[in-house]
Amino acid sequence: MKNLATILLLLVLGSNAIAQDAELIERNVTIEQSRLAFLKGDVRELQRLATHYLNVDRRTASGAFKIEQFDDGIEMALVIRGDDAEAQHQALIARTKTWVDEFPDAPIAYVLHARSLMAYTHYFRGGGYANTVPPLALASYRKYSTEAAEFLLKNQDVASVYTGWHATLINLARQLAWPKNMVNKTMADGLRRSPDDYRMYHHGSPPTPTQRKRTG
Repeated sequence: MKNLATILLLLVLGSNAIAQDAELIERNVTIEQSRLAFLKGDVRELQRLATHYLNVDRRTASGAFKIEQFDDGIEMALVIRGDDAEAQHQALIARTKTWVDEFPDAPIAYVLHARSLMAYTHYFRGGGYANTVPPLALASYRKYSTEAAEFLLKNQDVASVYTGWHATLINLARQLAWPKNMVNKTMADGLRRSPDDYRMYHHGSPPTPTQRKRTG
């Protein structure tokens, strides 16, 4: 009887391990798809994948939203390191702007350009408190955060069809300490379009007074 119980336990543990491995593989496939498409500059494929994961193949076997893993791949592709990081950021900003010019009907192109500007803001800002950031760097952080937000708002009619627009604008609103009602309005419109896009929930809480102080 004990042997049978042990065998059953091992079978359960084994099946759980297999399920976890399958989940990890499924997530990594989604992440790599978006990361590689971004690096290749395949805007049409990125738009196709975003639409597919928002509307068709929405969840992994465990129930996780694939659009978030899609976003993880984009985030990985935006990571820039090295002594020439600033030049790389500037080149990426220019490159994503050409995507907008070449694919003016692709909502994701506008979002990716704004996100390249956001990545540049983080290059200046770093991860510390505002009082540890040199004044010129903090000014650049605010400048490019504002530029990214204004770019999204200017192209709202086309870009907001994709709720990545809302998630990115909400994130920028936090960086710029926008009023709560502006954040809530953006979130409400995004959730009306795609209630399951949890990227908006991640960025949706308006900054607290302490957070406002930290971001200057």
